[in-house]
Amino acid sequence: MLTIQASGWNKRKAENLDRTLAKRYIKTVQRIAEATKDLEKLTAELSLQQDTVQTDVQQWTSGGNKRRHQLRRKIAVEKKALEVAINDHNATVGEAEKLPSPN
Repeated sequence: MLTIQASGWNKRKAENLDRTLAKRYIKTVQRIAEATKDLEKLTAELSLQQDTVQTDVQQWTSGGNKRRHQLRRKIAVEKKALEVAINDHNATVGEAEKLPSPN
């Protein structure tokens, strides 16, 4: 009996598959249209142009590891300079005015 029910369910599923997929497609197209409108609205609110955003993203991704490595190196150098400045400051002032370590 169970196999007969499963067979009937599979037959109904195959018969309704085209309608089900068409409904899903229509809903997806509607959601895409709504999302596009929302994106345009947000872009207008933030005064951003889509070309500017794409250019910024392309510049960020084109740098890759080389750019990130340069930024990390620059941050490390500036952090060392900050530590030296804080140590110099702490050496010249009293206990109450000492600054904490940047770490």
